[in-house]
Amino acid sequence: MKKCFTITALRTTQDFQGYQNLLKDGIYSAIEVFFPDSEEDRDVYQKNVLKLLSAFPGLEVIMHLPFGPNNDLCNDEGLLSTIQKMKAGMDFAAKFAVKKLTLHLGYVKKDRPRAEYILRATAIMKDLCDYADGLGMTVMIENMPTEKELGCNPEEIFEIIRRTGKPNLKFIFDIGHAHVAPFADLSYLSILKDFLCHLHLSDNHGVHDEHRGLGSGTINFPAFFFKLREIGYDQTFCLEILHKNEADLRSFAAAFDRLAAL
Repeated sequence: MKKCFTITALRTTQDFQGYQNLLKDGIYSAIEVFFPDSEEDRDVYQKNVLKLLSAFPGLEVIMHLPFGPNNDLCNDEGLLSTIQKMKAGMDFAAKFAVKKLTLHLGYVKKDRPRAEYILRATAIMKDLCDYADGLGMTVMIENMPTEKELGCNPEEIFEIIRRTGKPNLKFIFDIGHAHVAPFADLSYLSILKDFLCHLHLSDNHGVHDEHRGLGSGTINFPAFFFKLREIGYDQTFCLEILHKNEADLRSFAAAFDRLAAL
């Protein structure tokens, strides 16, 4: 199983040095990177990621595109700027030969029908997928934990992918988000299995997204891994768990291996 870990934009050069040990020991074979906000941070981050790629040329790199309230694809205000930032993130990802891009759709308002948001997202995704296709990349919609966000419902994601009709629009499943959302955890895999090409793994207690280590919350991971085997999933498993250092990432990988073997 191809294990991956996240490297947020706040990680230091010293952190990156510790990551080299994990890759050298073969514990992980992929990383998920981010798009730092400031140009100065971007330059340092880019140098550190490229250094990893130079040392480990077979390393797979996935990019998490900008997200959060300031990068909201559902908000009319500043939408053009947000779309441009997404495309700038893709250009940044191209420096690392990224093929897969994680994307959050944004936040909905109660006084506006969700069907309108689905139509709006479809038009936006056509544009973003065309841009990504020019760079040889796939865009992956991530399921979200609350109904305040578009893509909480697996049927919504399916409908957006169907309406967009782009072969490079896929799905990334976050089990932590699913465990908080008001839908059965594995329903996303049943509905969206044909589009699944990446995973975010963490644990929580079903109330909010805690990004805990696997086995420290209430997610049924044996059932999850059984479902993955049933649908024939064979791509990346990204441990999106809050970590302090290299030792944490080693212990998280060991917990993953134990649960995956059950």
